[in-house]
Amino acid sequence: MITQRPLSQEPPPGPSFEVVALRTTTRALPPRPRPALAALRAMVDGGTATRAALSATGWAASEVTGMLVGAYSPGARRFIAHASAIPRQIVPGLETGHCFGVAVVRGLADLIKGETLPDGAQVLALAPGRYSWSVLALRHRAR
Repeated sequence: MITQRPLSQEPPPGPSFEVVALRTTTRALPPRPRPALAALRAMVDGGTATRAALSATGWAASEVTGMLVGAYSPGARRFIAHASAIPRQIVPGLETGHCFGVAVVRGLADLIKGETLPDGAQVLALAPGRYSWSVLALRHRAR
């Protein structure tokens, strides 16, 4: 069982994730009929949020353990990997699909429960919206 704790500036006892940076990119589209590829274009532009999060932390993409994403199809995950330039995707063990921000919370809980990350592991977590990406840069604390 995962114990819920409030956000804090002090590390809690036990495993946790430190929020190092948070960046969001949005592409608002004009209110008129849009081509089907407009949402895909917004996703590609979302790679800007990933690059901004990496820049804010000083991390290189090669130093990141992976990007936590929702339980999307393999094709959608390949698209996200290409747009974000983070090739390794971490997919939470959701049995009922995904729900944007919930996938991040559930995925982080799965990572803590699974005890697979070493102390200090750098992880990006993607919380997308229809025309936006929010990327959290997180550092795993195993203590």
